[in-house]
Amino acid sequence: MSVRVLAVLGRTVAVVAGLWAALTLAYALPVVLPSGWQYYFYSPASAGLWILSMLGAPVVAVATRADWIRTGHTRRSGMGAPTGFRSGPRVGMNGRLPEESSTPVDRRTTDGG
Repeated sequence: MSVRVLAVLGRTVAVVAGLWAALTLAYALPVVLPSGWQYYFYSPASAGLWILSMLGAPVVAVATRADWIRTGHTRRSGMGAPTGFRSGPRVGMNGRLPEESSTPVDRRTTDGG
């Protein structure tokens, strides 16, 4: 296996393990409540929903984090980053820095403006 495949598998396992840890913690939190309330949290219906979420939620989590799993980088646009955020220098369509012109540009207008 290549290093890239191992990295993708590792990030996928990290997403699923993190989700399972969060779901297990959420299911275990009602233990601190009085025993009269615990029946409602640990009813057969809630246990069934928890098991379904343990099986179905990883599919949603992996689909949601697919860009990060594939590349290791998050998107810079969207709700998490400010609009217009750029990291690093601006590059052209070919992935290279725009070449600077060797001739100076006169920015003054000649039409009286």
